[in-house]
This record gives sequence, C-alpha cells and structure tokens, in this order.
Amino acid sequence: MKNSSRLNVSAIIITALLLPGCVSKSAYDRDVGTLLAKIQKLKTDHALEVRALESKIQERGRSLNELTTRYMSLQEDNVQAQIKLGGLRGDLEALQKDVAELKLVIFTNVKGSEANEMMIKLIDMQNRIQILLEKEKNRETGLPQ
Repeated sequence: MKNSSRLNVSAIIITALLLPGCVSKSAYDRDVGTLLAKIQKLKTDHALEVRALESKIQERGRSLNELTTRYMSLQEDNVQAQIKLGGLRGDLEALQKDVAELKLVIFTNVKGSEANEMMIKLIDMQNRIQILLEKEKNRETGLPQ
C-alpha cells in the first residue's frame, strides 16, 4: 500500500512535468495541494510507525534487563546452594565415618542382644547415608536416581 501511494504520487508528478502546457493553474495548484497532503499524511503515518516500533524496542529492552537481572540472581542463588550442598555432603561423609567407628566400639565393648540391636540400627543409618550420597552423585552426573 505504501509503495502504491508513492507510485501514484510519482505518476502525478511525472505527468505534471511532461504536460506543462496542458494543465491549468488552478488544476495544477489543486493537484500539488493534493500531493502535499498525501506526502504529509505519509510522513505522519511513518512517524507513528516509528514511535510504535521504538516503544516495542524499549519494552523488549526492559524485559531483557529484567530477565538478565533475574538470571544473575538465580545464578548467585545456585552458587550459594552448591556451597551448602558441598558442606552437607562433607557432613554426611564425616557422619558415615563416625558411624563406622561407633560400630567398631560397639563390636568390641558391647555384647549380647543389645550389641546386635545397636549394630542393626547403625547399619541402617549407614545405608541411608550411602543412599543420600549416591543420590547426590547421580544428580551431579545426570544419572536417574
């Protein structure tokens, strides 16, 4: 539509230039006025389109800034979570060693059914700790848990 308007304007100008003797002054003034009005309307339409596009660009820029800020915040949260996770993993490994030592103490110092009950509970604790450590290891490697 824009190109056809430009072509119409161009055609009228070319016609006016090629046939200068065939056009009356009033017709010429009227046609030039019409052309100027069309040109002004095109300028106004284009200015509105430019403003609309600039508005879209600003909105997308704000959205991008918000997403970038959110991403950076999530990255920082992830770093903090990984630090905590590393600390918890270390605590679980230390707990696993303590349970192994406790099993040795019970085995050497406690006799009878009490020792058996304690050993069963400690073995259950060791198994749970091992499961937690394996889940974390699988999570890091991307293996199913």
